Amino acid sequence: RRRAQLDELLVQRQVEIETWTEQVAQLEQESTAEKGRAGEIVKTLGVAQENVEKIRGELSGIERAIAAVEEGLTSIRGEAETSQAELARHEVKLAETRARAQFLAEEVTREFQADIATLDWKHLLWHADDEPEGLKSLDLDEEEEGAPPAEAAPRRRKKDKGPKGEPTEADLAALDATNWDEVKAEVDALRQRIGAMGAVNLVAIEEYSELKQRYEFLKTQSDDLTGAKAQLLKAIDDINQTSLQQFQITFDQIRKNFAYTFNILFGGGRAEIELVTAEDPLESGIEIVAQPPGTKLKGITLLSGGQKTLTAVALLFALYMVKPSPFCLLDELDAPLDESNIHRFTNLLKQFVKDSQFIIITHNKSTIAAADAIYGVTMQERGVSKTLSMRFDQAKGEAEVLPTTIADAVRAAAPSTPIGT
Repeated sequence: RRRAQLDELLVQRQVEIETWTEQVAQLEQESTAEKGRAGEIVKTLGVAQENVEKIRGELSGIERAIAAVEEGLTSIRGEAETSQAELARHEVKLAETRARAQFLAEEVTREFQADIATLDWKHLLWHADDEPEGLKSLDLDEEEEGAPPAEAAPRRRKKDKGPKGEPTEADLAALDATNWDEVKAEVDALRQRIGAMGAVNLVAIEEYSELKQRYEFLKTQSDDLTGAKAQLLKAIDDINQTSLQQFQITFDQIRKNFAYTFNILFGGGRAEIELVTAEDPLESGIEIVAQPPGTKLKGITLLSGGQKTLTAVALLFALYMVKPSPFCLLDELDAPLDESNIHRFTNLLKQFVKDSQFIIITHNKSTIAAADAIYGVTMQERGVSKTLSMRFDQAKGEAEVLPTTIADAVRAAAPSTPIGT
């Protein structure tokens, strides 16, 4: 059975080998045919490539020709646009010239009552220099007296040489080259001269007298204003000089007084006031420099609160020594001061009570004890406030009750008596 199976399998394999052999032979035949066709295709492809290269060369030539044509067309278009613009400009200029010619014709018709179309301008221009009878002695070549050369030049004419007579054909032909700009300039100059003459003014003398009188009045006013300005400037200079002198004198006095009052309040030390800008004292600021005993010289901003207060009081009294004020109100000036400084302050204050009245708002007992009178509020019973006014007699050591109203207090107070509150 196994051999029979193998024989059958061998037969099948032989059949398959024959089949594949036939297919291989067929495929070889087809391959040979395909190779033949491939050779033909290669030949055809070579011919086609040659044709493509040839066509490409022709296409490049055509493209160059097209580019050259386009460049020429662009140039032609540019020339056409330029020509069109030039044509439009000439058309506009022609229209303007025609409008100007029509305007001139209408102006000539309106001014001279003549139709310009019927006038022979060449004959008129030829005889333009002929002078009428009675004007031959007038020399138009000379400039008008006082006229500028630029205005007189276009008005120059040739002197009278007699009538020219009738023009010949050559003369008329030569007039075609006339310089109309010069003619226009001469006509404008003549028109300007005629317009400048104006109508005869019969009241010119009266107008001149009025204008002259007005001019003299305004000139007098102007001279007065100029003189007043000079006087004001001189007065300002004098005031500035006087102010500067007075300021220097007063400043020196205040500086000396400040050093004196500072020494009294601090029990020594040194204080100065200086100008920030010495070149311009009237516009300069003032720098306060103080040196309490035992310290270095420094600005007022570096001092303590009590030292600043005493320095300010010293400067205030320095000003009072130069020009006292009838009244002076001090609001809790002694708040930052200790007892020793308060005693110095009150001792210095007593030197000024002869010239001024001082009203002091304070809570300090030492300051109140140094006052001649007090006006205040007390609370003898809890929750009940009561006004209190008293005058002290330092010699007798007594106190007198005063009226509690301000009006009564002012009337009762002596003009030279200081008041403490």
